[in-house]
Amino acid sequence: MVRNAHPASMPQKNILILGVGSPFGADRLGWQALAALAPQPFAVQFPHLAIRYEQSDRPGSRLLTLLGQADAAIIIDAMHSGLPAGSVRRFAVDELSAECGLMSTHGFGVVDALALGQALGGLRGEVVVVGIEMGEGELAEDTLAALIELVRGELAQM
Repeated sequence: MVRNAHPASMPQKNILILGVGSPFGADRLGWQALAALAPQPFAVQFPHLAIRYEQSDRPGSRLLTLLGQADAAIIIDAMHSGLPAGSVRRFAVDELSAECGLMSTHGFGVVDALALGQALGGLRGEVVVVGIEMGEGELAEDTLAALIELVRGELAQM
């Protein structure tokens, strides 16, 4: 789904907000986050951006195809890093490693796909990864508020 409140005559930057995970268990945090972000008035706040929301279950190397269709991207995924449950953390691509805690129940996860993209000659545009520390149940209101503010701040810089 694309949210756009910008006149057609002005060029827009294509932004992908991608929730990674699955519909089951703690790995659904990326999808829950996307559901909370989609109704936000980002298109009105940032009319120069054409924002597309998408969820992906185990994207693997398909992640590179999705990123290739956007000028910039924000990827949201669950993490298990030892931080308190519900903690929200921003990563630049060059900060990612196997130790960052992003989940990979996918065999070939987000960190692997981004590393492959860089090894193949780089990634198109800016890519930011947002990790949400796993816990029990649904995302708490304070986690959602922190996530929305972090995404709003990232969009403001794009």
